[in-house]
Amino acid sequence: MFPFESFSFTITDPSHSSQSIPVSLTGADLVSGLQYGPTAGLPRLNEWFVGLQERAHGRKRSEGWTLTIGNGSQDVIFKAINAIMNPGDPILIEAPVYA
Repeated sequence: MFPFESFSFTITDPSHSSQSIPVSLTGADLVSGLQYGPTAGLPRLNEWFVGLQERAHGRKRSEGWTLTIGNGSQDVIFKAINAIMNPGDPILIEAPVYA
């Protein structure tokens, strides 16, 4: 279906910045990554980011926080504001605005 057979790259270990972790996506993982996924994100990836917050920042899942992944800060801020505002509500915005 896709011309890609694999993706390989290296990331910095979030717990040990002097170490690198090789990552390779093939087979079912690559097929899943190239398809549209659940709106909230890929469950395994979300779990990895939650674990990263626990390891790197000492945040525990039981503290009542959630994780939001978006296409950049403006996308996430727009979605958060859009979720709590009603049509016609006054809001303040900075200039320039990229809308």
